[in-house]
This record gives sequence, structure tokens and C-alpha cells, in this order.
Amino acid sequence: MYKATFLDNGELIYVGKRFVENIGTYRTLISTEEVNDIKAKIVEFDYFSLDSLYPTPIADFPSCITEASLNGNTKKVIDRRSPPDNLKAFEKFLDSLLENREWEKVSDETDYNLK
Repeated sequence: MYKATFLDNGELIYVGKRFVENIGTYRTLISTEEVNDIKAKIVEFDYFSLDSLYPTPIADFPSCITEASLNGNTKKVIDRRSPPDNLKAFEKFLDSLLENREWEKVSDETDYNLK
């Protein structure tokens, strides 16, 4: 369980909670090119046209929650099961941006709501 927040200024904040290697709050920077790639993928994968929820009747099924803000539009998508290919590709793309980073540990805090 983790939350990754990609900011427009290139800051990437990662909060690892459970079942991940890094537990706690970490930060790193991504390049301007990577920030622009995220924005391009939001458009390419038509993120704002996705449904807000891809549900499952199974109560404890894993979820992937994404939220994007671009050009004054904000959308949150909860993927519980059977998402369309473009959402799966977007999630996989964002996950790939977390790999092979040098992380600076900020704290042991695992509260997703702290800034």
C-alpha cells in the first residue's frame, strides 16, 4: 500500500504504508521531461473520459486510485477490477516512474493525508 504524488514542479512524494519495500515518507525529483510525459499520457490515455469507478462486489479486493489535475480539470478514478486498457496502461506508466530512483527519506510517517 502506497501513495505517490507527482507535482508540477518535479517533486515526487512517496508514502509507503504496507507490503512495500520503503515504509515511511520519501521524496525525490523527476525531470521536466518526465513531468511533461505525465501530462502527455493524461491526454493520450484520455484520462478525463474514464469512469470514476470500476467496481467489484468483492469487499477486500485491491484498489488502484489515481487522480490527475491538468488545465483546470481534475478527475479521480478508483480501479477495483476490470479497468479499460488505457487506465491499466496509465497506472503502469506511473508505477514505472517510481523505479530506479534515489529516494530521500523525509520521515517514518505513513499518513497519506499529511503534506
